Amino acid sequence: MRVLVLTMAALMLTACVSQDAVLVNERGQAVRCRNSGWGYIGAPVAMSQQKACMKNAQAQGYRVPAGNAPLQDPPPPAPAPPAPDHIR
Repeated sequence: MRVLVLTMAALMLTACVSQDAVLVNERGQAVRCRNSGWGYIGAPVAMSQQKACMKNAQAQGYRVPAGNAPLQDPPPPAPAPPAPDHIR
């Protein structure tokens, strides 16, 4: 029984949340709301901050674009061109 209680307490204290959203206005300008937190207090605080960020951005005219795809890392840069023959 003690192990079960300790396991449940550990799981409750290690909860985490990570939220990320990009909102765009009619001029194409973007704003990002990104919050994360862990633990019994940190996770709910991060969720509250994310909600406030989204509400503030929407009040300023930003909207979540339709068909908002998950964010991805940008592609890697193109390789550098080869050095001229006289430098080799």
